[in-house]
Amino acid sequence: MNSEQIKLLRDNAKLAESDRSWASLSRFLALVNPQDIISLCDELLALRAGNSKTPSIRPSKQALEQLFNAEVMVPACDKIKNGYAIRYAGFTVDESKMGPEEGLEWTAQERHIHQWRKTGELNTFIQQLEQEAAIPTWKLTVEVGKRKNYEGTLIFRYIREDHATSQQLSFL
Repeated sequence: MNSEQIKLLRDNAKLAESDRSWASLSRFLALVNPQDIISLCDELLALRAGNSKTPSIRPSKQALEQLFNAEVMVPACDKIKNGYAIRYAGFTVDESKMGPEEGLEWTAQERHIHQWRKTGELNTFIQQLEQEAAIPTWKLTVEVGKRKNYEGTLIFRYIREDHATSQQLSFL
């Protein structure tokens, strides 16, 4: 919906609320499209998430669960210099073992990262995560663990976009 359509919808909703006549209600209902309401709500929720002081774990968790088709653990959230790091811990997969410890199995996250490292698809996976877990007004970079025994870790670094530095003026 463009701005004029949103204004028209708002005006008719306001009229329907105050007037309560069938004519005003029918005018409002004629304008209402459920898909438009859904998209407006999604946009509003994204803006609210982008304006919060800390990034939500929801976008990264949902992106991972969708890609892995499995539930992921609740991450750790750490304050870093310019923002926050949301860390999903994971171990390096050792194919000779059933899991990281006796009685545990490898998680979907650890198995997928191990497989993508072997096939060279890790960069594609990271780019997809950066697109799907983006939050407005936050700059996102996704990193995969590099430390020995922790190569299955995923780190989502959300840094508040500083509009003063991102907008550069050129003088000719």
